[in-house]
Amino acid sequence: MQGSPQKIGPDDQEKGKGRLKIFLGYSAGVGKTYTMLSEARQRKASGEDVVIGIVETHGRKETERLMEGMENVQLRRIDYKGISLKEMDLEGIIRRRPQLVLVDELAHTNAPTSVHPKRYLDVMDIINNGIDVITTVNIQHIESLNPQIEQITGIAVKETIPDSILDESDEIRIIDLSPEDLIQRFREGKVYIPEKAERAMQNFFSRANLLALRQLTLRRTAQRINVDIKDYMTSHSFDGSDPAVPGILVCIGTHRTFSEKLIRVGRQLADEMHCEWHVIHVELTGAPTKDPRSIETLTKLFELSSKMGAKPSTIIGTTLAEGILHYANSNHLTKIILGKPPSRKWFSRFSPSLVEQIMGGGGGIDIYLINTKEEGMAQLKNDKPTFKFKGYIYSSLLLIATTSIGLLLTDILDPTNNAMLFIIDVIIAAVLWGIGPALFTSLVGVILFDFFLVQPAFSIGVRDSQYLITFLVMIAVGTTINVLITKAKMNAETAVARERITKVLLTIQEKLYSSYDEMTMWRELTSALVQFNPGFEFVILISRNGKIVPRYQMGNTELSKDELAIAQWCVDNGKVAGFETDNIPLCQLRFYPMAVKGRKVGVLGVRPTGSNPGIKFPSEFQILLQSSANQAALAYERIKQMNK
Repeated sequence: MQGSPQKIGPDDQEKGKGRLKIFLGYSAGVGKTYTMLSEARQRKASGEDVVIGIVETHGRKETERLMEGMENVQLRRIDYKGISLKEMDLEGIIRRRPQLVLVDELAHTNAPTSVHPKRYLDVMDIINNGIDVITTVNIQHIESLNPQIEQITGIAVKETIPDSILDESDEIRIIDLSPEDLIQRFREGKVYIPEKAERAMQNFFSRANLLALRQLTLRRTAQRINVDIKDYMTSHSFDGSDPAVPGILVCIGTHRTFSEKLIRVGRQLADEMHCEWHVIHVELTGAPTKDPRSIETLTKLFELSSKMGAKPSTIIGTTLAEGILHYANSNHLTKIILGKPPSRKWFSRFSPSLVEQIMGGGGGIDIYLINTKEEGMAQLKNDKPTFKFKGYIYSSLLLIATTSIGLLLTDILDPTNNAMLFIIDVIIAAVLWGIGPALFTSLVGVILFDFFLVQPAFSIGVRDSQYLITFLVMIAVGTTINVLITKAKMNAETAVARERITKVLLTIQEKLYSSYDEMTMWRELTSALVQFNPGFEFVILISRNGKIVPRYQMGNTELSKDELAIAQWCVDNGKVAGFETDNIPLCQLRFYPMAVKGRKVGVLGVRPTGSNPGIKFPSEFQILLQSSANQAALAYERIKQMNK
């Protein structure tokens, strides 16, 4: 692994965080890098210690001249598949520890084997080590604006940064240039070489696109200014400040493109309303287990939500409306974002739609319907149980057996008693195979009963009115029973799922706070986590005098030097790191920070067992791990105080 985070910033705490200033533009060529270098030269002339981390001049002579006389931290060379790549030397910058470092092209994707996959994560490391950063980025690289950029330009931008980077920056400065002047710069070859510039002006950088991108830049920056003004008014207790705005709830499915659109709309609405927002996926009880691809998609969607500042969750509900309303009411969320459903089939119009169910069950809730293609909505609704033939086959066999028994006992049983046998079939189908096979059994059972067991036999028709009543009662009773049994079954499954998660959390809390010995506490914690998900093994590391040291481990969790370095980075920065995260993902372990009121305690390390190397981290398990890490930190501090 390139670079050792363990060596980065040993006196991070004494230095405090650095400041982040972003030069934001609507296009290449507006002068972001030039302005950044000009400011850097002024600050260097005033006595500040300024270095260049990385600057991309793209062959522009006037930009290259501004770099003359400036100190450059030597770039790091990476050989990848026979290609020599150059990247910013993160460790070298932090070891040099200037007052200010220049980092161009914030959205850049780093070469494989780098400490972080993205340059913006390098910048956050630099800031956390007490160094100020000036950086540049274009509006098309902002995550939540990605769909709008694609709609404007027809091009999907792959390299993006989370909106939270803009939100948490100390200063944003727009670098503006009129589209006419920018186009003139393109023609003069000051942005790209003439051949490339001509293609660019015909495609991405057409005048219409530039005008739209410029407007988007101004609008996004205005949102940030509004947030700053409201924060200032709130902190200074000005009269007339805006009241608290209710939160937003975004409901997603497993269609990635469509759900990403909903998430980005939620982010934009939250920016405009200056409120918190949540993203949920509803798991229906009785639904089949999701395939690995759907699980992976949901994981990616939740990661995107977290990057944008949302609180993602998976919840369990008997229906979509029940799950959504329960979560919205529990978290005081009054704005719900849904995908606009496709046209409903004629037979489905007799039952209320999802929107009608939510409106009927939640007073004061506003619903925002986002338009999308029908295939996207179909994927959103794919949480409903899929059609399974097995239950219908078993129901058919059961009906054949009941009809055969009725024919054999025709001389003993009257038709009314035979009808009771078919009602028993309906109950069995509802209990064992669900509502679909139960309804199938009701209807087909009536036909078989009429055809074989009601005189005249082997004909469809009812001559005696009492049998007509019997048929209607069979359908009504069968339908009612299977609905009640199915609902009870779904409620039971929901209760079991919720009880399991709650029980584990309560067990962990009870065992942690009843432990008076540190090692016993760690054993109890890891044992409870293994019971919840036996596919993982755990290691506990404690921070002593600022350095992370292993304290307890289970299974084959001996840590390498690189893994210890990642654990150190995790505790220093207070962020989840390692396996399948944005922070140093080239590692088989995932580390969760343990902290108490900002005081760093240690990390909880997790990795799949040797028999499950490719296993994913379910979203519920991730929440459990972070909650457990927080509880463990409190319990550890309690034991330390007791020992003193």
